[in-house]
Amino acid sequence: MPWTLACAQPALTEQSADWKTQRLDGLYYSEGATSGDFNQDGHVDVASGPLWFEGPNFTVPHRFYHQEPFDQLNYANNFLAVTDDFNGDGWDDILVVGFPGEDTSWFENPQVADRYWPRHQVMDTVDNESPTYVDLTGDGRGEIVCSVAGYFGFAEVNREAAERP
Repeated sequence: MPWTLACAQPALTEQSADWKTQRLDGLYYSEGATSGDFNQDGHVDVASGPLWFEGPNFTVPHRFYHQEPFDQLNYANNFLAVTDDFNGDGWDDILVVGFPGEDTSWFENPQVADRYWPRHQVMDTVDNESPTYVDLTGDGRGEIVCSVAGYFGFAEVNREAAERP
């Protein structure tokens, strides 16, 4: 049976989308960013590298882990950042996948704005540049899909262990 490829292209209109660019910080900390309501004030916040910025204006930064800025001509050690409630306490936490070959850790939201967040290493290494976080198993929870030591696979949160005091 042959495969059929269907592609869709949005209709072009005379109206163009207006975009507003806002620089969060003038330093280079990460390859990407994530969003969540980290202080539970009802506004979406943005996290990039070791900083999260309060929404809706994104002008008040908070440092949640230590990281020096990187040279913009090199890669940063933060390839993928994801927001989820990893320990089930009702607060958005942040997962950071480092440079390929480096570790992956999630940072536990301490429910206080101005302090470092406890770091929990979940993988010793992730080898590829394009890991993703998706509900692969259909249980409503995300998994890290990546390669390690030449094999593709996934890692999932052990909720029982994460929720223990």
